[in-house]
Amino acid sequence: MEWNYNYGNFSYFYDARTGKRKDSNTGSYGTYSAGTVPSDGTGLTLVDPEAWYYWPTEKQKYWNHVTQYVTGGLNGGARPYGNFTTWSGQFEGWYYLFVKNTPRPDTTPPPAITDLKAVTNGSDILLTWTAPSAPDLARYHSVWCTKPISETSTPNTSVTNWWAANTICPNLIPNPGTQRSLVISPSSTTPFYAAIFTFDQADNRSAMSNVAQATSSPIPTPAPTATPTPTPKVKSKPRPKSIPTPIPTATPTLVPIVTQALIPVSNPVNPSVPDSSSFLTTQSWGIAGDIPIPADYDGDNKADITVWRPFDGNWYLLLSSTTSPFIQPWGVFGDRPVTGDYDGDL
Repeated sequence: MEWNYNYGNFSYFYDARTGKRKDSNTGSYGTYSAGTVPSDGTGLTLVDPEAWYYWPTEKQKYWNHVTQYVTGGLNGGARPYGNFTTWSGQFEGWYYLFVKNTPRPDTTPPPAITDLKAVTNGSDILLTWTAPSAPDLARYHSVWCTKPISETSTPNTSVTNWWAANTICPNLIPNPGTQRSLVISPSSTTPFYAAIFTFDQADNRSAMSNVAQATSSPIPTPAPTATPTPTPKVKSKPRPKSIPTPIPTATPTLVPIVTQALIPVSNPVNPSVPDSSSFLTTQSWGIAGDIPIPADYDGDNKADITVWRPFDGNWYLLLSSTTSPFIQPWGVFGDRPVTGDYDGDL
């Protein structure tokens, strides 16, 4: 639709780089600059798509472009073939008439994302950003390419128009005001550029986010350690470990969601009646993208509900001995968490 508005003008054929336009009736060619191309009757198939494009962007220029073509043609060219006055089941005109006759109470787009980042890890790209604080935020539309991405349409081949880039519409809960992430597996990660649009519940679209170019993930250099001398150990009765003192850290923007519910267990005597003395406890902990790693971290012989968050390197623990959240930073994006008793103190 951007191409049609900026170059094509509902024409039958137009080459934006050479300026050549073909007339569908005569078959002859003429040369026109962008913005002066006469419309053609065969452009009727673009009326509904451009009306649809106007709906989420709320940019009046697209609707004016459509209505001028429907009512009288553009630049001395023809009006569209077909019926755009009423709709009785024909393929053309249904969305045009919907937009024309439907009032919109909400025309304010959501804020644009301003802190999009991209990090390379092997064949994957991790995108992270802060979701805009709009309460009616509904969804994301991500675009990526191996060239810089332009929001303004251009014939410059050194960049990619956003509408010609690769598209991903992730199924993510918007969570306004929180940190969000998305992993993309492109065919090539060098170079890699990405941008994101946001939509609200009224289908208004934001401006494009900042364009993020992928950078390599930093790999920490391990500190040298002395090789321990093996000594015989006397196996003793396991004893509870003291709860580790957490490393001071700023409270992360994204806090795990904690909810609990009691689910009655079926009565073995009469399955249709719940056993009032037995319940299962369910626990929500973490967000999409977290890696669950349950283990006994506080030494009370009970598994602690734990997840590791790849994009911030934090471990989020719900210790059974205290029932309090506990956050421990350890690792970077690309690591694979593996728990175990590595010093043999159990």
